[in-house]
Amino acid sequence: MSLKDKKRISCPNSDRVLSKIAHGMNAICDCLDHVHDTNCGGCCYVAYCLTKLLRRDNIKYHLVIISYDEIEEGDDISCFQDCYTHYAIQIGNFSINRGDYDEDDCYVRYLDNPYPNDIKEHYEKCSWNCCYNPNENDFIWKTLKLFYDNITKDLRKG
Repeated sequence: MSLKDKKRISCPNSDRVLSKIAHGMNAICDCLDHVHDTNCGGCCYVAYCLTKLLRRDNIKYHLVIISYDEIEEGDDISCFQDCYTHYAIQIGNFSINRGDYDEDDCYVRYLDNPYPNDIKEHYEKCSWNCCYNPNENDFIWKTLKLFYDNITKDLRKG
């Protein structure tokens, strides 16, 4: 189904919709991390994929940057020079791919609706943990998209 033919999600920012999306996407993110080590060098790429899907459906999100070191000032990821410990997504009160980072032990910055391509550029300019194989990116994208589309199919109008 092309983007043009896709029906819109009804009430895309309601708690019911956000909860369903977060729960489902966390399940697949956990699986991808277990099998492909996405949270050991690929979490920024996962964040890019998730924001691409969320933006398509006009769902408001925050990019969550987590670090054991201080995080640069600013609201635009395209200006960030450093790479950080973990990247996740926040939709409403729900986190996706948050991992087990404790905010009391880390610095956390929330960026409001950054463009997916800015996240992808940040991912491409940084060097990451070598556990994750970036040759898996296409598979990760297709898997996340397939699961997202399946999770949201009954939320679509018409």
